[in-house]
Amino acid sequence: MLRAAAFHWWESRAIFAWISQAFMLAFVVGWPVALLRVMLRMRKMRSEERRLHPELFRDPRDHVGSSAGEYRSRWTLLGVPLVHIRFSSPDEGDRPVFGWFAGGDRAHGLLFAWGGCAIAPFSIGAISVGIIAVGSLSVGIISLGTAGVGLVAVGCMAAGLRAYGWLSALGWATAQGSGFAIARIGAEGPLAFAQHANDPIARQLLADPHAEQTQMIIVIVITVLSLVPIAYYARAVRQRLGGRARSNQRGGG
Repeated sequence: MLRAAAFHWWESRAIFAWISQAFMLAFVVGWPVALLRVMLRMRKMRSEERRLHPELFRDPRDHVGSSAGEYRSRWTLLGVPLVHIRFSSPDEGDRPVFGWFAGGDRAHGLLFAWGGCAIAPFSIGAISVGIIAVGSLSVGIISLGTAGVGLVAVGCMAAGLRAYGWLSALGWATAQGSGFAIARIGAEGPLAFAQHANDPIARQLLADPHAEQTQMIIVIVITVLSLVPIAYYARAVRQRLGGRARSNQRGGG
C-alpha cells in the first residue's frame, strides 16, 4: 500500500519512505515486547492451572521439576548438554533451555537454538539473535526474517550495513529492494534514495559475483543444524507419548 501510494503521489515519495521506516521500527520494538509478554502470561497461566486443578497434574511427568517435559542428551561437551529441548509448557520460574543445540520457548545455544526466543551463533525463532539469525525478527551479522537487522540484513523489512528488503531496505552503505531502498552511498529499487540511486555506481556497489554460492552455503548450514535438534525432538516426543500411553493402560487395567 505504501509503495502504491508513493508511486501515486510521486512528489511525496520521500515521506512514504520514512513512514515505511516507522513501520519497521514499530515492528522491531513492538514484536518482542508483545511476544515476551504472551510467553510470560502463558507461564503464569500454567502455574495457575496447577494451583487450581492439581488433579490434572498427578502424573509424575507433570510434576514441577520433572525432567519428562524436557530432553537433555547424556552426551556433554565442556559440561554442557549436546542437546537440550523443552517440549512441555513451562511454569513460572523455569529457566531457558541451554545446550550446544537448544530448542524451546526460550532457547540459548552455544552453537544452535530454535524456538520462541532463540539466542545462539546460529538461531531460528520468532525472535532470533546470533551470528546467522532467521526468524520473524532476526538480529545478527547475517539476518533473514520478516524484519532483519544486521550487518547483512534480508527480509520483508531490512536494516543494516547492507540491506535487502521486499517492502523496505535501509542500509548504512547500500540498500536494494522491490520497494523503498534507502542508503547513505548506493541504493537500487523502484523507490531508491541514496547518493547513488539506480545508477552504474550503485549497480557496481551492489554487484556480488559470489551471491549464489554464499546463499547456498548459508541454506545448507542452517538446514543441517536444524535437523539435529528436530531429530532429537521427535525421538523424545515419541518416548514421552509412549510412556504416557503405557501409564494410561496400567491405570485402566
